[in-house]
Amino acid sequence: MSRMIAVIAAVSISIASMTSAPDARAQDGGWFVSFERQSISQIPRGETSRYVSIGTVETDGFSELRISIGGEFKDSIPKTGTIGAILVPDRQPFPYLLESEGQVLFAIEVQASIGPSSGPLVFSEPVTAKVAFPAYRVYLYNDSNSVANVSVFVYRARY
Repeated sequence: MSRMIAVIAAVSISIASMTSAPDARAQDGGWFVSFERQSISQIPRGETSRYVSIGTVETDGFSELRISIGGEFKDSIPKTGTIGAILVPDRQPFPYLLESEGQVLFAIEVQASIGPSSGPLVFSEPVTAKVAFPAYRVYLYNDSNSVANVSVFVYRARY
């Protein structure tokens, strides 16, 4: 009987963790950082004041980043559009210029394009960039007409 209760408890915990709201904090695993399942509504690429800041990637001591983005559309699948992540140096004035003035300086950008045959899942090609600042703030946009659950993956390297 106690084994059955333990199995039911384990299954309940697994289901709860799969269906709970996404964690807005980065999952930092040393060399690898991920921001998973961020729900992003329509935010056009040009409306930088509406971008969603999802966290920071610490890059001090690393020389290169490899960044990928993926998204899943739940309600409706758009015919066109782009989901994107922009990494801006996490030191003033760069976040202020992006959020208040619409200027994107010294940024790293990765995009996944949505096409007629994309289906509910879209993924980018990885973008490789040299590190120039000790940390980058990650912003998301969704230039489509449907809500997307977006994940950003960053691999940090030392060369």
